[in-house]
Amino acid sequence: MCPKENARGTNHGLAMDLSLTTMQSNLSVVPSSSQSHLNFGPPVQATPTRSSQRPRSRVTTPGMVVTNPDSRRRLSVDHDASQPHPKKKTRTVIDLPDDDDSDDAPQIIKPSKGKKRAKNKQPKHCFSLMITLNFDQLYLRVSLPFIQTYFSLLILSRPFPCPCWPGVYSPTRTYSPSLELSSALHSNKNNVSFQPLVQSLTNYNMPPAQNRRRTNHIWKRGSPPTSIKSLNASVASTLPSHNAAISRSLAAFTRMLLGVDQSNKAYPMTPSPEELQQLGNLTQPEIMMDQLVFALNPTSASATLNDEEMIEYKNRFMADLQNHNIHRFTFAWDLPDSHHWNRTMAVFVVKHWRYARQHGAFKNYGINSSHNTEMNCISLVLRWLRGRAEDIRVVRGDTQKLLLRERARKRRTLFNYRQETIKRHLKVDPMLIMPDADCCSDTEWYPDQVKFKRVGLKWRSQQYENLIRQIDGLSFNYKATVDTPALAISRFDQCRIPGTSFNPKAAVCCGLPENCYNAVFLSGLTYKHKRSLDIKPVVDLDQICEEIHNL
Repeated sequence: MCPKENARGTNHGLAMDLSLTTMQSNLSVVPSSSQSHLNFGPPVQATPTRSSQRPRSRVTTPGMVVTNPDSRRRLSVDHDASQPHPKKKTRTVIDLPDDDDSDDAPQIIKPSKGKKRAKNKQPKHCFSLMITLNFDQLYLRVSLPFIQTYFSLLILSRPFPCPCWPGVYSPTRTYSPSLELSSALHSNKNNVSFQPLVQSLTNYNMPPAQNRRRTNHIWKRGSPPTSIKSLNASVASTLPSHNAAISRSLAAFTRMLLGVDQSNKAYPMTPSPEELQQLGNLTQPEIMMDQLVFALNPTSASATLNDEEMIEYKNRFMADLQNHNIHRFTFAWDLPDSHHWNRTMAVFVVKHWRYARQHGAFKNYGINSSHNTEMNCISLVLRWLRGRAEDIRVVRGDTQKLLLRERARKRRTLFNYRQETIKRHLKVDPMLIMPDADCCSDTEWYPDQVKFKRVGLKWRSQQYENLIRQIDGLSFNYKATVDTPALAISRFDQCRIPGTSFNPKAAVCCGLPENCYNAVFLSGLTYKHKRSLDIKPVVDLDQICEEIHNL
């Protein structure tokens, strides 16, 4: 310590800011009053940032003594804790000469007088280290501007007694839990597990989850909840959240059974009054105890939602509905979730979901086993139904809009059937003759009809029409061979009959061969319009028809 230090003892900390560019000398900080010693980081070299013709300078505060015991490039900084910090901020500059014959004796730094010098700008690649040490806290901040990285040890608002930091020991001092955790992580050389410590810090001074949750006033104006928000809030404390693994898996399974995916986002129509009347008085125990449908064809344990084997679950689900005289799976979107139809459908969904999970499906979701109860699952399906029904009621406010959505869904279904048939049986590229769903015509579809008339497209040639009819026949033959002729006949593409109407505003498919377009339609287009269609060269459609005929 410097011989000119004051004898007055005050408990002040040390604050130091060093701007260095390389790391080749040791930095040690010693608070004289507490006799504690901290060593941070690798050796650091103080490299001049100015021209070599001008003396190097460092900024510090009065009361510091700078010594250079070994060489000019290794500094040891001691702080005079007996001298209080000045109330006013002053700047003191240390000028170190560049020659190697300079005296290494300690230099006492005094406040500079006169005009203040401009603050030196640090280079972009500098390494900034800030250390603050006193009896109440230890704060370390290391910033690397060139990679924009910050490491901080912060103290919490309520410290508690814990093992001290290495090198700073005081049995009566309280420390922050974040300091203890950071110290333990930095000094973990034996790969010690800190999971109990992390859990204790996470749960420290925190109220229980049920106490933090805001209690909603469900019974407003003396009546039970009726809105979607109130109904969901009434079960929020007893059911898993909507983003829990079991909630997401049940929603995905229900959408798969309804035939909703990325290409088809339209939900099926609500059941007709006849379907509602034909539904028997099925109870939940009767449905869950009937396991006959699962004993016919056992399912492999490797099925997931991304595999084709999930079709087995859907076929078994539809067979179970048929056994109970239910011919279509849908929800009554315009009726409350407490309706008998909706609750019956939810029980069927849960029954087959639990069977699928038992046989290996949804293993990638990480479902909590405590959530997998029968009542929990049924309530989760009904909660999902409430949200979807609200969206569907908003979209389906107009009957005409509903019909347009359903017809668009039918057109995409036709496109999928035809493209799969081309890939399975023909050698031609399906993107050449069936690149988009716009190639398929609309259907005069109504819920109370069994046969549906086709709506013609004025831009399609007769040769292309004949090719599409043969592709539909090939699809029917394959379906009848794989399943049964009865199922093949009941499929939607086989229920369409020829019609007489045309849709003048129907979409025109781009990128087809030239002979797929009607010659009269092309003659009425300008050169610019023809180029926008991206018409491909002519292909031999008759040869493709001959190939289908020979199969």
